[in-house]
Amino acid sequence: MKNILTMVGIGALAAAYSLALAPPASAGCQSVYVLGGYRSTCDGPIRPDGSWDRCDGGGFGGFGGGSSCFPMGGPFGVPAGQQPGHIYP
Repeated sequence: MKNILTMVGIGALAAAYSLALAPPASAGCQSVYVLGGYRSTCDGPIRPDGSWDRCDGGGFGGFGGGSSCFPMGGPFGVPAGQQPGHIYP
């Protein structure tokens, strides 16, 4: 029982730590916090052809993870699994 309580306490501390260090959402970005980690999606400015760059990234336990950027909209369309539309107003 003591081991379970210790593990629950460590998990709660790790979650609080990651929320404290996670980057805040800003204009052009959406962040979601899940089980001690986060995921951010940010859109760059819209180009004349109607396309823009979208970057997805995330982290867990207070550590930043990798990110990937790719073109969206205009001639590129919307990749599978991505939210359509531009995040930045």
